[in-house]
Amino acid sequence: MKTLNVSNTINVPIQGKPSSSIIEVEQSQATSIKPYLIPFITAKLAVKKGDEVKIGSVIFFDKKDTDLVYLSPVCGVIEDIVYGKKRRIENVIIKSNGKNEEESHKAFKDSEVDSSSKDELKTAILQGGLWGVFQEFPFKNVPNSKNTLNKDIYVTMDNDEPYHPESSVYLKDSMDDFNFGIKSLKALFNNVHIGVADKNSETKNILSNEITHSIKGHYPANMPDTFLYYNKTSADENSSFGISGQDVIRIGSLLKNGKYPTSKIITLAGSELKEPTHLRVHEGASISSILRDEDVSHHRVVAGGVYTGRATCKDSYLGFGEYAVHVLSEDIKQDLFGFFKPGFDKPTNSKTYFSFLLPKKPIKKDVSLYGEPRSCISCSYCSDVCPVGLMPQLIMKDLYANQRASALSQGMLDCTDCGICTYVCTSKIELGEIIRESKDGLYKELHK
Repeated sequence: MKTLNVSNTINVPIQGKPSSSIIEVEQSQATSIKPYLIPFITAKLAVKKGDEVKIGSVIFFDKKDTDLVYLSPVCGVIEDIVYGKKRRIENVIIKSNGKNEEESHKAFKDSEVDSSSKDELKTAILQGGLWGVFQEFPFKNVPNSKNTLNKDIYVTMDNDEPYHPESSVYLKDSMDDFNFGIKSLKALFNNVHIGVADKNSETKNILSNEITHSIKGHYPANMPDTFLYYNKTSADENSSFGISGQDVIRIGSLLKNGKYPTSKIITLAGSELKEPTHLRVHEGASISSILRDEDVSHHRVVAGGVYTGRATCKDSYLGFGEYAVHVLSEDIKQDLFGFFKPGFDKPTNSKTYFSFLLPKKPIKKDVSLYGEPRSCISCSYCSDVCPVGLMPQLIMKDLYANQRASALSQGMLDCTDCGICTYVCTSKIELGEIIRESKDGLYKELHK
């Protein structure tokens, strides 16, 4: 096992860490699939309002890559299709009928995986609706189904961003599916790199025969693209694939059973909750069913991580590939004469407050900016926390000056989109968003 030491990571303890128990959440009456959250695809519907669907029925596919399909996680009727600007499909709402009728997909025996061709396994994953769990670097796009698989893949068991499902929790009762998934990935890719957080001794013991790397560092050390950056030996590896440990379980379940896996483990976290915990939910579950009896009327609901998630609401749904729901305080009060106070209870990445002298304790996270946007003052705090050694402030200035070539020469494509540069920016500049939008624009230009 190789040890990777990731520098410039950040540890901000946050109140509301979920317990390790798993609560089973009943399937909500309405389930949604949100195509617009999947980057770079152009969704085309395979159903219309009023159609009946089974578990595993095709709901939509990518217009540019018709083999890339997304399936229904429930059996029921297409209740509504919600369109946004330019007829973008935002929501496909399925009303469950309570039945468990399923479409069948190709299943493999354990002994068949090694003897199967890459094309057979790839076709099974594509038709089973799980090709979308793969990321291709450096743009984090869903790989084109026509791409060859003569590449490496990076499997990350842990996600350091507060708070995502812990590997020791989601591996419970799923080891057979995980092992089957890993075996399938080894048949598909040149090299399978499996990383676990160095501090996670439990998972290291459970997977001692499979883990290839122990990763030291806080967030975002265990993001797949950070893992890739610290392990790669040549530029040829920049187009490697990435996948999370829980998605490996889903692939293993699909290939072993021939059924579309409909459930997943998520976290419900935040200081405003009565019971932060892990939940087992259906794909596309309603946020209201996830929150249950929690009162969030005066709080911000975030789907995904604290630094990279999206604001949502109780009436919305969980998106494909989202594994956490956070509730953050919106009770923002004016701190009278705050600039005179020592700030023993305020988090700081610099030495602005005296809290930097004290042991870090969990803080109550809220959504205040604590200041207004202003021009960059070249404080270099963003570069001090960049795990891949970039200087986000200089890349941002190049992009504002329409000098993308210069930004690329400074390593813009190595950006992991972790959001930490935005978090520490004293000028409140959305550095991560600026770089992400430029990368997205470049991808679209290259794939017209």
